[in-house]
Amino acid sequence: MLKPTEDYSDYIQRLFPSRDEFGDLKKIKTFTFQVTNDCSLCCTYCYELNKSKDYLSFETGKRVIDYIFEQAKLPDTILSYEKNEGIIIDFIGGEPFLNIEVILQIINYFETRLIEEDSPWLFFHRYSFSSNGVAYRNSKVQEMIKIYGDLLSIGITVDGYKELHDKCRIFPNGAGSYELAVDAAIDLKNKTGSDSTKITLCPENIDKFFGAVTNMLSLGFVHINANCVFEEGWELKDAKILYQQMKKISNYLFENDLEDKCYISMFNKDNFCPLEDTEDNNKNWCGGTGEMIAVDYKGDFFPCLRYMETSLPKDRKPLIVGNLDCGIYTREEDKKTLEFLESITRKSQSPDKCLACPIAKGCAWCSGYNYSKFGTPNKRATFICIMHKATGLGNWYFWAKEAEKKKIKCEFINYLPKEEAIEIMGENDFKMLSKVR
Repeated sequence: MLKPTEDYSDYIQRLFPSRDEFGDLKKIKTFTFQVTNDCSLCCTYCYELNKSKDYLSFETGKRVIDYIFEQAKLPDTILSYEKNEGIIIDFIGGEPFLNIEVILQIINYFETRLIEEDSPWLFFHRYSFSSNGVAYRNSKVQEMIKIYGDLLSIGITVDGYKELHDKCRIFPNGAGSYELAVDAAIDLKNKTGSDSTKITLCPENIDKFFGAVTNMLSLGFVHINANCVFEEGWELKDAKILYQQMKKISNYLFENDLEDKCYISMFNKDNFCPLEDTEDNNKNWCGGTGEMIAVDYKGDFFPCLRYMETSLPKDRKPLIVGNLDCGIYTREEDKKTLEFLESITRKSQSPDKCLACPIAKGCAWCSGYNYSKFGTPNKRATFICIMHKATGLGNWYFWAKEAEKKKIKCEFINYLPKEEAIEIMGENDFKMLSKVR
């Protein structure tokens, strides 16, 4: 059940498991409503720097829905049916459930328009949410789940166990939110069968990864997405800790016969190897360079939410690509922006060390964060480089353990140079794993 770390394609695959019936993954459009800049928590690792009490109104949301259907019927638009066989309506904040009444109105209206238009999206659309779980018990949230459960993908973030969660995901008064998040996640699992959760790793909690995973498994969550934040701050000491944590997780899974019964996103034998110099491998997989569209409470459009003012430092201008009055990518400056975004490739944004990296496959980036940090999405931030290396070595240990237990040949190859590997995992583990065949 182990799967690769979720990127845009994996995200679509999760929401549309029968996608093969509908064609190419790239024909799925993600449209994000930032329904509020407000949030009930003050998470220490939050990328949204400038929260406010602004909320999307239904009037603006209704205009956006009307615009989507207007554009869908036209040829050669970014939202046209001919380019998009399906659509994901993504609701995000802040905390989206703080504006649940408007969300429910938007969903009801979108469903009505689908039927009125006899839309090709009628049987190929989904609604996606990222929530902290604090407002989950709101009656409107429960009403939405009851009516539209099969069409919903709700991600409740639970950072492992209470001590870890409450260290990072806190209320303004400093109190933790673990009980509320776990209650929401468990109730959602019981109602919809959703057995997944997400753990966000940062330098402050990297040493708690093992405890976080085992706690979530004990609660019945067997699909665990985990990722290291893209932001700067990672050091060699963190990479050493991550390797040891992944080693402990591996031992736990095999000792308890859980290795084939759970999904932990950071384990993937197909990553952590060189990338062949092909056209496909040179593509920019990040959906924030043309595949996504986001709208804020004012009706301004963005390539993704991380280009909004809420996610940017004060000296960085939001990257607006249209509004409800003029449309998306219709002004000359916006057309030039789209042309620029679509021209970004792995090669164009990556430094030489990334292109030459022996474990380049699976290493992720965020175009919006690149823009936040450098003022352009076409320059790749490499702060998680050392953590990608540690993750690769953790995979080496895992797949060697699998080979040992099942008495099969280990198919995972460590491509990281000996000196770099030993620096992270130590000489003893390097010697031990090098003998595994």
